[in-house]
Amino acid sequence: MTIGRKMGLGYGVLLALVAMLAVVVLFNLANMHRQFSFVIQHDAPVIANARHLSKLVVDMETGQRGFVITGKDEFLEPYENAVAAFSGLLNEEKILVGDNPAQVRLLEEIEASVQEWKEKAAGPEIAMRRRIGEASVDAYRLQEILSQGVGKRLMDRFMALAHEIESAFRVDDETFLADSKQGDWEVAFAVEIIEKCMADREDGQRGFLITGREEFLDKYHSGEGKRLPEHFARLRSLVSDRSRANELSGKIDQLEKLADEWSQRAAEPEIAARRLMNKHPESLKDVASLLEIGTGKRVLDRIREDFRKFIEEEERLTAKRFASASQASRRTTNTTILLAFVSVIFGGFMATQITLGITKPVRRLASALRKVSHGDLSQEIEITSKDEIGELSRSYNRMVSDLKRLEENRKQGEQALRLAHDELESRVRERTAELTQSELRHRVLLESTDAVPWEADCTTWQFTYVGPQATKLLGYPPQQWLDIDFWTSHIHPEDREFALDYCLRSAKSKADFDFEYRMITADGRTVWIHDIVNVQSEAGEPKTLHGFMIDITQGKHAQEELRRNRDDLRVLARRLISAHEDERRRLARELHDDMSQRLASVAIDSSMLESEIRPVTESGADKLAKLSDRIRGLSADVHQVSRQLHPSILDELGLVKAMQAECDAFQRRSGIALRFEGPSEYNSVAKSAELAMYRIMQECLRNIEKHSRAVSACVTLHLNEAEISLKVADTGTGFDPTQQREEPGLGMASLKERAGLLGGTISIQSEIGRGTTVTARLPAKTSES
Repeated sequence: MTIGRKMGLGYGVLLALVAMLAVVVLFNLANMHRQFSFVIQHDAPVIANARHLSKLVVDMETGQRGFVITGKDEFLEPYENAVAAFSGLLNEEKILVGDNPAQVRLLEEIEASVQEWKEKAAGPEIAMRRRIGEASVDAYRLQEILSQGVGKRLMDRFMALAHEIESAFRVDDETFLADSKQGDWEVAFAVEIIEKCMADREDGQRGFLITGREEFLDKYHSGEGKRLPEHFARLRSLVSDRSRANELSGKIDQLEKLADEWSQRAAEPEIAARRLMNKHPESLKDVASLLEIGTGKRVLDRIREDFRKFIEEEERLTAKRFASASQASRRTTNTTILLAFVSVIFGGFMATQITLGITKPVRRLASALRKVSHGDLSQEIEITSKDEIGELSRSYNRMVSDLKRLEENRKQGEQALRLAHDELESRVRERTAELTQSELRHRVLLESTDAVPWEADCTTWQFTYVGPQATKLLGYPPQQWLDIDFWTSHIHPEDREFALDYCLRSAKSKADFDFEYRMITADGRTVWIHDIVNVQSEAGEPKTLHGFMIDITQGKHAQEELRRNRDDLRVLARRLISAHEDERRRLARELHDDMSQRLASVAIDSSMLESEIRPVTESGADKLAKLSDRIRGLSADVHQVSRQLHPSILDELGLVKAMQAECDAFQRRSGIALRFEGPSEYNSVAKSAELAMYRIMQECLRNIEKHSRAVSACVTLHLNEAEISLKVADTGTGFDPTQQREEPGLGMASLKERAGLLGGTISIQSEIGRGTTVTARLPAKTSES
């Protein structure tokens, strides 16, 4: 039998015992789990829910009683919450005790009792207490109205004014008596009737407020009260023919107004408030009567008794189930101990037999292997079994035989390896010689150029190699270049920070780069370097830099000379433009001051001559009139030329007015509708910028008139503290900018040059059939300002 079968038999029996133990234990545990689970998942929630339901009934009673006593709605919150939660929790309790019909019937009786309590006790008591609360609110509202004293103040003012009118007719006044028609006693009597009507109305209103009985309002609504307007009308008629009729009529109007105001602001609101009180006649005695009946208490006592019975029954069932589960637990424990003891005894016996059958032959094999490890290949193992140990012994004997054969092969391999090593060394020496020659050729190639080849560490910037051209570049020998900080210390101070920062950022990107900077030579000169750098990385990080330094000092000097020449040309161009404008200003002044005056004088003389010779000959007069017209036209042309040469209005009125005048003249001259848009006010800007912007607009208008065939155009000017911008747009034929001739017109070219000299720009946008737009921008403050 093999070791596997031996071990399988022993462990199989042991596993069978363990499986039997597990089945018995699991069966008993499952039974015990069911019983305990029922106790935990059924009995505990049932009792807890029953106690919670009982508490909810207490909360209902507490909230209802609190509201009945205080009348405050916040006391109803426990009542309402308990009512909302009671039904759901009771249904859940019915489901839990669904296997016990007696308990379900008891819960249904509790539910019916709670409903009876809400309908016969809690509901009526809460409703009556609400009505009492509403009556209290109405009483408070009436008290608040009365406390304001509006009615008393108005009635006092009414009575005082009525007494004043009545007293006026009791004064002995001869003038009054002389004016009297029916006697003052009639006026006084009419006032007394009005006073009595108001007093009766007040008495009836007060009686109703005190008692709440409608019959007290009879005096308030009596016939005399309704006839108050007639009494006031009669009173007015009695004083209408008096000497102070207007004064008395005003007081009577005021008296009638006070009577109306008393009715509207005091009597009617107070009566309405008292009627609201009458709608709620209930009082706390009525609530007390309901409580004395004891319906709610009897129902609640029955509910509490039902809950006590329900909970006692559930506790009895829970104790019974718990005792059954405990008995099952003890039975499971005893069975588990017995099976475990049997499994341990039998398993120990099987394990001992299997262990002895394996360990003895394994120890013999281990002893033989130790001898093999020391180089002794002479010992073989006797095979005593046909199991895996016997097979392992046979494998050991074959291994010893193979090791002997491999030892012979090893000795032969060492001899062959020595021969191959000697041949490889010979080839390495030959290849080294070839690489030395190749390196020499590359070095000669590098050192024969003007560029300085170099190699440096990427982190310290220390050179590890420089070509011999370095001596010619800075005057230092190559060996000195290999010093620490040589490169950083010989960079020009103004370029050092830039060069180090740029080189560091570029090296981190692991991409090749080039840049320019200055270095200081041994004799103190400054040379410009163009450095071309290659970055070598190891493990994803920049490690070594290779590059070439090229001396570009002569090129830099040539660029500097070219820049100076360009600046000189710009200065010369500014001077030429300034001289040109000065000359145009001089010619314009001469044309305006000299030629215009002389032409005006000739026109005057021709007019005088025309008036003198008209009677002599008609044909000669006509010729002279035509000559006068030609002279006047010539004068206008001279004035136009003068303005084109230099607009004097620009110096006198500023850029906006000058542009407006030029646009008006253009519209009259060309017949093209032109709209000008510009600011009404603006800050002072440089004269050169104003003149340049004016010339740009003149040239744009000249091009529109000559080439655009437009029927309308627009000139827009914007000015601020930093910039002047001009846009000239027309609706003409336009052109294709891509097919525009290479050399633009002289006018626009000169204007672009002038704008560039002032630091500005001119752009042209055009499309065939859609017109042309020219946009110019100039700084408001130039270097000349």
